Amino acid sequence: LSEYIKKTFSKDDFLVCKMDIEGSEYCVLEKIIEDDVIDYFKILYVEFHASFFTNKDEMIQKELKITQKFLEKGIRINSWS
Repeated sequence: LSEYIKKTFSKDDFLVCKMDIEGSEYCVLEKIIEDDVIDYFKILYVEFHASFFTNKDEMIQKELKITQKFLEKGIRINSWS
């Protein structure tokens, strides 16, 4: 996803993302942050699926960390459910 965004969009575009990928959102969003692609986003709608995991508490902590990174960048993040 990171490479596609880099090749297709510029940071000046108004990129809105809706993500409901049944538990894969954690690794995808962590990769987006790691690759500095987070700056391409303006608004993110995401449904987190911590309840799918046996380590639910750990996933909730990941969710909070991801959400904080987006908020630090001034990117609106909305719950999608």
